Amino acid sequence: MSGILFLFFFLLLLPRSLAQETAQSPPSIVNQPPAGELLVPIYDLLGMVFGLPFTLPCEATGEPTPTYIWTKNGAPFNWQETGRYSQTPGSGTLYLGVATSNAVLVRKSEMDPFLRMERRTFVVEEGSPLNLTCHAPYAYPKPTLYWVLVNEHEMLNITDPRITTDQEKGTLWFSNVTLADRSTTYLYYCASELAIRYERNIGSPVYLGVRPVNSSDPAKIYPPVFQYVSKTQMVALRGGSVSLWCIVSGTPLPDIKWVKKNSLFPNNTERLNHGKTLQINDIDFKDQGSYYCYASNGIGSPISYVIHLTVEAVPYFTTEPENQNLLAEGETAKFQCEAGGRPAPQITWIHNGKHLAEAAPNPRRHQIRNVIFIQNVTKSDIGNYGCNATNRLGYVYKDFYLNVVVVDRRVTEISEIHQQPTGWIIGLSVTIPLLLIIFILVLVFKRARAGNYAVDETTI
Repeated sequence: MSGILFLFFFLLLLPRSLAQETAQSPPSIVNQPPAGELLVPIYDLLGMVFGLPFTLPCEATGEPTPTYIWTKNGAPFNWQETGRYSQTPGSGTLYLGVATSNAVLVRKSEMDPFLRMERRTFVVEEGSPLNLTCHAPYAYPKPTLYWVLVNEHEMLNITDPRITTDQEKGTLWFSNVTLADRSTTYLYYCASELAIRYERNIGSPVYLGVRPVNSSDPAKIYPPVFQYVSKTQMVALRGGSVSLWCIVSGTPLPDIKWVKKNSLFPNNTERLNHGKTLQINDIDFKDQGSYYCYASNGIGSPISYVIHLTVEAVPYFTTEPENQNLLAEGETAKFQCEAGGRPAPQITWIHNGKHLAEAAPNPRRHQIRNVIFIQNVTKSDIGNYGCNATNRLGYVYKDFYLNVVVVDRRVTEISEIHQQPTGWIIGLSVTIPLLLIIFILVLVFKRARAGNYAVDETTI
């Protein structure tokens, strides 16, 4: 009887035991380097050039465990060759597909020192405009440029609203010079600072002399004149920031106002450098337009300057393709990839690390605009796919996979038997309960007889 019960439960559990096999899935990138540029500081200390360690993350999931392959400049990269690289070890055989990460440009950050120059001397008349040029050395990325006042004991920042440093060339602009600007105890120095390197370099000294206006002469007055302005055509990137410059000379100091044509200023704008700079942050397409700078100081007529701002955008996804996991054979897979950008991006598809055009032809695969359909999927369709949206400004990439479930024929047959309980299964389902009832009745009958016999024996 126990053998019959064991057979019955074995038949119930058999479909599950056959189905409980390790699920396989193509590799999927879960951690990768950011797209774009990675800056690595390089230092030169007493002739010894060295750089700080950096990490390029790359992690993927999948079954079997994925293996990792790196490329550099399009060629296989042997990270073990120089002994300066290390990699977290992995294991497993990669045969279900190839997952591809973002490409990252690793570039060194560096800053040359200022060329040593003799002290320069400038002498100007009180009230007149002036500019001091900065001979900034090469640096990457672009450094912050500013001027400081230095003597033997201290270094002071320049905060006077009449004096401004532009960030293109580092020129120091005086809207008008006063006697307070003279180099009595301080000299002027141009400074270059690179935040990523925590480094600052100082240039050569500049002496400024100011000729005072005689008290008997009438006060010197100058109408507003543009000293330094941004280009009339400016381009900014969506999500970034841009600074519009309008530095004006004049005595008295001109008042500067900014106006956007046919629009109010949004909350993402701020005025810097005492109104001479209009900075727009977190730029979006709505910020495109014409910006006017008006300057006046009560002398002569007000002056104006217009800057036309165009907003462009690195590609970005509006609809991202998603993994198609555990599709059964015969079903249809659908991948949709939509992207925005200015200029409009071009979308290309990747399959197992290669362009879809280079992949083996598949009559069941169809592309309609930015949607791919794979009909009647089979095990041969398992693998990794990617969507790449590119324009001249950059790209955006998404890796995803298709995993098809291949049902074991044995499981299917047993499942069909369970779903259609005919023949011997029906007989077995009737016979087992009947045998159980007979078995119970026999046990009850035997115990009853044994009980009666024991009572009679006691009586005797």
